[in-house]
Amino acid sequence: MAMTACKECKAKISTTAEACPQCGAKVKKTSGCALVVAGLFVLIALAALGRGCTDSTPPRRAAAPAPARAAAAEPAKAADPAVALSLAKKAVEEIEARLKSNEERLKKYYGTTGQVKQATADLVRLAAIKGLYEKSDKKDEKGLGARADALMTRVSQQQRDVFASATEEIFIKSGMDIKITAAGAKKEQLRLKYVLMSQPLVYKFQNDAKLPEQARLLGFKKIVYSDGYDATWNVDL
Repeated sequence: MAMTACKECKAKISTTAEACPQCGAKVKKTSGCALVVAGLFVLIALAALGRGCTDSTPPRRAAAPAPARAAAAEPAKAADPAVALSLAKKAVEEIEARLKSNEERLKKYYGTTGQVKQATADLVRLAAIKGLYEKSDKKDEKGLGARADALMTRVSQQQRDVFASATEEIFIKSGMDIKITAAGAKKEQLRLKYVLMSQPLVYKFQNDAKLPEQARLLGFKKIVYSDGYDATWNVDL
């Protein structure tokens, strides 16, 4: 049985007790939803990072050296146009490889906040490459611009998948067995299925956890709350 200390008399009491047996002080309990608010605020901060510039990497993955990353992200700064184009191509290839790696990883593991952050950085890089080459008269450059544009859509959709997965893990760790997915052809619906879903709980998600703010930043158009049976609450973003 888990024990804690009474806030009034400091006596050891059970975490399931309604009141302290020594002094009678009531035990204030925290809801499962409230326990995950802090974790969700981490995700909203990562989702917001760099989004204005555009309109995860696994935690053990080695970070690229700062100069190489900066050059890949800003090919326009390279003095030689051929070098800039080469760096842009390598950046696109790297992002394509990461998409494939993340897709396989998500089949076995939860998404991570690092992957959410990395996706945001990749979107910034792709937007720069698209802007630099999509209107070029040269076939290879224009093709790279179109490739970056198409890749932005895929990265955005996978980022929503990762966000849903990472959010689900936060709830699982807090003891709430909630299934969270990014649904729809464009992954624009955030679906939360929980057998104990209720209107008061939906209110907490909407207001205390500020889930709509996070979902909107990542391109979700709707949140669907469900108990898995008959009760469903739809929220358009």
